[in-house]
Amino acid sequence: MPDVKKVVFHADDFGWSPGINEGIIDSHQHGILTSTSVITTMPGLKDAVRRRDGAPSLGYGAHLSINLGRPISAPESVNLLLDRNGCFQYSYFYHLRNSRNKRYLDQVRREISAQLVKLGDLGFRLDHANSQSHTHMIPPIRDLFEEVLQEFSIRHLRCSVEPWHGRPRIRNPMNFVKCLTLETLDTFGSTPPGRVQFVGIRHSGLMDTQTLVDYLRHLKPGTWEIASHPGTGVLDDDSLYPQSAVRHMRSANRRLEWKALVSNEVRTALHEAEINPIRFSDIG
Repeated sequence: MPDVKKVVFHADDFGWSPGINEGIIDSHQHGILTSTSVITTMPGLKDAVRRRDGAPSLGYGAHLSINLGRPISAPESVNLLLDRNGCFQYSYFYHLRNSRNKRYLDQVRREISAQLVKLGDLGFRLDHANSQSHTHMIPPIRDLFEEVLQEFSIRHLRCSVEPWHGRPRIRNPMNFVKCLTLETLDTFGSTPPGRVQFVGIRHSGLMDTQTLVDYLRHLKPGTWEIASHPGTGVLDDDSLYPQSAVRHMRSANRRLEWKALVSNEVRTALHEAEINPIRFSDIG
């Protein structure tokens, strides 16, 4: 059936904060969201586990982090990943520069394995994985992720590259830089057969109602993941959070993306485009 359109409507960052967790669960209960990925290294994880029972049909994956929050492993065993405060090194360039270092890669393996074990112990049945800031797109790190995910029988790893044509224009220049960087990194790796096509960086933080409707109206046949970042935009206490993340949690754009996922306009566009919403576990 060549004209079939299947879409995993996905939200990253489940476990960042209560406000983000609220936006994700509500986007599933009252909107089109079918999937989320869980981060273990941020203070909102306990709240995410508490809210999970309200969304038993939501698909869950791992939002693996080596650049945000605090490690699950003993800090001394992953010291090459950490800054002087015991938090992960936030700089993407830091991880790119160290990605040829065997000791560094051994510590990445240890940490992401620990995060996957933690999610399993918390009762999450994982059907996919991705990473905070797309660090898994750095070729040596991606190879390592693929090996570890195979050990945990997780089939789907996001390929964070999206089409350049047939999409709404990029409104944030930084998103253009991200798209270009990730596509360049992707040329150094092999493309897995039948990978899920991806949308989510070009309009990261800007996936409002009209933008999402535009995507749905022009989506080509195939299996897609459309990623967004819903949330309340509210953070009552930032003392537990890395300052690099606070601005993103308090962004008003999170509420715009939440509004889009529950809007009648998006539901209508979904129906008119004959798109089938799915989870990663529904992919054969």
